[in-house]
Amino acid sequence: MPQDTIRQQNALIAQLRESEARFRGAFETAAIGMALVSLEGRWLDVNASLCEIVGYARDELLVTDFQTLTHPDDLDADLSLLQQLLAGEIQSYRMEKRYFHKSGRLVWVLLSVSLVRNVEGEPVHFVSQIEDVTQSKSDQAALQRKNKELEQFAAVVSHDLKAPLRGVRGFAQLLRLKLGEAVAGEASEYLDMIDLSVQRAGRLVDDLLALARVGESAEPERVSMQRVVSQLLDDLQATLEETGTRVHVQADSLSDVWSHQTGVRQLMQNLLTNAIKFRAPERPLTIDITCRQSLNEAVFEISDNGRGIQPRHAERVFRVFERLHGEEIEGTGIGLAICKKVVEDAGGRIWIQPNNPCGATVGFTLPAANPGV
Repeated sequence: MPQDTIRQQNALIAQLRESEARFRGAFETAAIGMALVSLEGRWLDVNASLCEIVGYARDELLVTDFQTLTHPDDLDADLSLLQQLLAGEIQSYRMEKRYFHKSGRLVWVLLSVSLVRNVEGEPVHFVSQIEDVTQSKSDQAALQRKNKELEQFAAVVSHDLKAPLRGVRGFAQLLRLKLGEAVAGEASEYLDMIDLSVQRAGRLVDDLLALARVGESAEPERVSMQRVVSQLLDDLQATLEETGTRVHVQADSLSDVWSHQTGVRQLMQNLLTNAIKFRAPERPLTIDITCRQSLNEAVFEISDNGRGIQPRHAERVFRVFERLHGEEIEGTGIGLAICKKVVEDAGGRIWIQPNNPCGATVGFTLPAANPGV
C-alpha cells in the first residue's frame, strides 16, 4: 500500500479518535442528562447527570429501558414521535414528559431526541438530552394557583364591598326623595358628597379587581397594536371631542407585540385617559403616539403637552394608590400600577419623563412580533 495512502488512513483514524474523545468528554461532563438509546428503547450509555436526575446508578439503567421509567400517560406521545423520527418525517423532537425517580416520585424533564444513522442511512441509535424542569414546573403551577386564588379573592372582595356601597347610595337617594324640597343647603351638599364618595369607592374596587386580573392568561398572544389603538380612539371619540384633544398616531409603524389583548387595551386606555385627565387648562391637549423597533422589542411612546411631572416623582406614579395631584383630579391611583403590571408581565419595562417645555412622555417596551411569523 502506498505510503501516502497509509498516512491518510492514519490521519483519518486519529481524527475519528479525537472526535470520539471530544464527544465522550462532552457526554460525560454535560450539566444536563445525556443518553444513547437503542432503537428498542434500551439505555446504551448514560452520563452522571442523568443518573442524578432519575436516582439510578449507571449499571442499573443499562439493564432497563426508557419505557420502564416513563409515566404511562406520556409514553404514547413519546413513542409516536420516535416512529416519526425513524420514518424520516422529522429530524428531531422536544417534549416535556415525566420519569419515575428511583424513590417513586415523579420528575418532569424536557427531552430532546435525535437519531444517528450510519453511512448507508440506516438508523443506529438515538441521542437523548434530558433536562430536569421539575422545579420550574412546580413554580409555574404554584404561580398559576396563586393567581387564581388572588382573582377569586378579588372577586369575593369586589362583591362583598359593592353590596354595602350600593346600599349606602340607595339609602342616600331614598332620603333625598323622602325629604324632597326640604333637602337644601348643607344637607344637599352632604348627600352629594355621599354619592360621590360611594361612586369613587366603587371605581376603586373595580380598579383593584382589574389589577388582580392582569396577566391571568397563561400564554401570550400576538396583538395588533394598530387595531387596539384604532378601536380605542373610536371608543374615546366623544371624550376627545368634548375635551378638544387631538391625537396623532404614527399608525404605519405600530408593531405587533406578544402580550395579551385585554391587558394591552387596558394599558393604552389607561395611558390615554390619564393624559386627558391631567391636561393643562390653559392650552388644547395634544397626544402623540409613536413606535420604533429596537432589537426584539417594540418601543412605544405616548407624549402630551399637559401638566407634566417633576423628575423626582417618575417612579412614584407607578405605585398603587399614588396620587400626585390630590383630590382635585378624579382617580384611584391604580391606573399606572395596572400599566406597569401589564408591561412587566409581558417582559417589558415602562417609564415616564417630563417634556420640554411642558407635558410628559410615557414610554414602554413589549416583545415585538416579527411580521409574517
